Amino acid sequence: MFYNAGVSCKKVAIMTRHILFDRRRPRHILFFAAVPPPPFATYVQQIWPIIGTGDRLRDRTLHMTILPVIGKDVVDPWLVRALTGALAGFSFPAFDITFDRLVAFKARKKRPIVLRTPEANAPVDRLAQTVGRALKRVFPAFPKPGKVTPHVTLAYGAGFDGERLLPAPLGWHIRDIALIDSVQGEGRHIQLARWRLGSD
Repeated sequence: MFYNAGVSCKKVAIMTRHILFDRRRPRHILFFAAVPPPPFATYVQQIWPIIGTGDRLRDRTLHMTILPVIGKDVVDPWLVRALTGALAGFSFPAFDITFDRLVAFKARKKRPIVLRTPEANAPVDRLAQTVGRALKRVFPAFPKPGKVTPHVTLAYGAGFDGERLLPAPLGWHIRDIALIDSVQGEGRHIQLARWRLGSD
């Protein structure tokens, strides 16, 4: 698989060390995520003035993180080939996700204002484990994924205590996942690759 992706074993070893030990704030953060369809973003735009906090809505980068991967100052082409090659033959069934409340996560500075599910979502956890196993076959030092807290970040701000229920539950049918490059400081996401999930 390394050679099919055009990646040498030496570079793979270097990448594995970076995944575990690169602690500086990076320019790029790569992760696997599910991206909602346009109607989801449209509805969020409509309800934000009602349930929101007055902070800037980040409607251009809405996503639900499945698995964080690595932070880098420069995204090398061989790195992208290695990650996409690791998921060759990837298979997972499509599934639904539903959010019904707005909460503010704890943070040192600005708090993430996020949509949350009413409870844990087993398919999301299984998807993270499936992607994690695929990466670990290529990068043995890649850590085992933990439990996922399904959420979609809408804004950052002072936050609030408790929960705010949505006027109506909001969700989508997850048919694919993407490898995303989040360019720090620009509020910009670049989709590097996509994988279609299995038939319904």
